[in-house]
Amino acid sequence: MSHPYGQLSANLKGVCIDYVSNYLRDEFETYLLDKKRDHSDKKYSKDEYFQDMDNFLLFGRTEYDKPILKTIEENLQLSKEEKSTLEEWQKEGFRSVFDVLEITKDYLHLLDLVSETKLTVYTNNDEFPPEFFPAVQKKKFLLTNILPVHDIWFLSGGQIFIGKEHEETIFREFIQKQPPEDCFRNNPKKLQNAFELQKEYYDCFISTFGADEVIINGREVAKIEDTFFRAWYKKHDLPYNSIEINLESEILESDEVGVVIDEREGTHYFEEYGRFRKIFSEDGEITEDQKEIFNGYLINDEIPAFVFKRMKERYPKKFSEVIKKIVPHSKFKFDPINNFNLLMDHYKPFWQKVFPSVHPLNQYFKKYYYKQSETNNKIGRNDSCPCDSDLKFKKCCGK
Repeated sequence: MSHPYGQLSANLKGVCIDYVSNYLRDEFETYLLDKKRDHSDKKYSKDEYFQDMDNFLLFGRTEYDKPILKTIEENLQLSKEEKSTLEEWQKEGFRSVFDVLEITKDYLHLLDLVSETKLTVYTNNDEFPPEFFPAVQKKKFLLTNILPVHDIWFLSGGQIFIGKEHEETIFREFIQKQPPEDCFRNNPKKLQNAFELQKEYYDCFISTFGADEVIINGREVAKIEDTFFRAWYKKHDLPYNSIEINLESEILESDEVGVVIDEREGTHYFEEYGRFRKIFSEDGEITEDQKEIFNGYLINDEIPAFVFKRMKERYPKKFSEVIKKIVPHSKFKFDPINNFNLLMDHYKPFWQKVFPSVHPLNQYFKKYYYKQSETNNKIGRNDSCPCDSDLKFKKCCGK
């Protein structure tokens, strides 16, 4: 017997798919083209179609950059519970690779290999289909979307089974490529440990360089990072091998790059950071070049808010002067210091939702961190996918 919320989940998913089929067909076709999926190809199966539909529904966006689920919520007459469920899907639904710890006829006990979180996951149907059991027992790893309904998790879309022999490939091609926020989902303890580790990095950086920022020529960044990691590994009595750092050409060609570390958000490289800092650290009138640099930092989504917070705290008088002269604001009495949060909310809307750039080792894959990849076991982009889909790896689990 399925979970009591299973019917709500199944019915609502059906309503959403119907809406996409009737009103967002063009956006879905564009999504398939972007993913290089040709549904006219005879090898493109019905299961693949429904998986693509599920991914588009849960994670896709309209041509106006609005989430598909949000569009459906706004345009359909839904009950309060259904709207609440769609909002829950938008905030919490995700795709991951799981280790199957236990399977019963009603639910799975899964370990999310990205966040190292154990979850109980149900099916929308009355029970799992008979072929599900041998597939799980044979393959062990499961790639799937999952969605919550009132904090109860359900499978969504199709499921792809992957053999245990591909464990290292999962680590190198999937786990290591996930954004930081995914590594901490549903795992507050891991996030707390990561912030503590980030603080250790911060302290080590300061003890190595005497400050929490270094301004250098872009071609010296790799040397600075090498110096830092040598100190870090020495502090922890670990063997050190030089770490290769790939930098963008803009950084390499800049002569006042800032290697800047924050105790919560980690290390960042900023071009023209030296010139940016001088806007606040030096007296004098603000030049047109400085205005351009300031505005570039302010509107660039990749520049975190902590650099402005740092300028506010270290150079409050000049910071207030600069903001009043450069930043457009309404006629009410705007105070750059007291109204700093409002300023950042406008220009850096997600600035208070931060994640550390380092995190503790994933214990499940710990053995692979200091091990060279074994090329004879690594799957090439043009090799057959380990999930037995008859597709190349680059067009299936590796896309």
